[in-house]
Amino acid sequence: MVFFVDKCMADKEMKGLKRGLRAAIEQLDMSNSRVMLASFSRNLFIHLNPGASRFTRQVTVSCSNSIDHLLKILGIKIPKNAKNVNLGQLGDLANKLFFSDAEALLRSVDNLSNDFWVTPNNERAQRATGRCLELVVQLLSTLNVKGVRFMNFLSGPATVSKGRVSSPPLNEFIRKAVDLENNKEIQKMCLAAIDFYNILAAKFVANR
Repeated sequence: MVFFVDKCMADKEMKGLKRGLRAAIEQLDMSNSRVMLASFSRNLFIHLNPGASRFTRQVTVSCSNSIDHLLKILGIKIPKNAKNVNLGQLGDLANKLFFSDAEALLRSVDNLSNDFWVTPNNERAQRATGRCLELVVQLLSTLNVKGVRFMNFLSGPATVSKGRVSSPPLNEFIRKAVDLENNKEIQKMCLAAIDFYNILAAKFVANR
């Protein structure tokens, strides 16, 4: 299971989400579950299992980075002439990417924070929802992890990078049905987003 959390939300929303996630985690049978915790803004954050440590850790990559860059930061090396690597070959790193201990996962959830990037009053938050989701799907595919359920917790539209459905400036309204018919620029953006998410969904299903 993957918890995919939008960091671009108000403090009140984040506190409410944490309460909901805690309640969900307490219902999980962690002896038979593995959970990845990822969050995003215009960057992707992979939260690593801290184990017995009191300090939580995360890996951060920009939405403009490639999956190869993410693998390099995580220390994952793909054998020559291979497309992926089995999770069992990663040793201790597999335990860092996936939580199997409720207490460690709860600590990491408690330490989730809002995006540090200050959004101007006349703009929407910069969410690279599509691209960050794509990086997580690519990571799971590279690790040959199958049967994953995504739980996406979103607080607004994607505004930057692949799959965006709106623009940051607030004076540019989120599209209406009439815009899809009459505004060629909005048509192009939304059709590109539909194509992107359809392709991403097909990749995800193929990896199940």
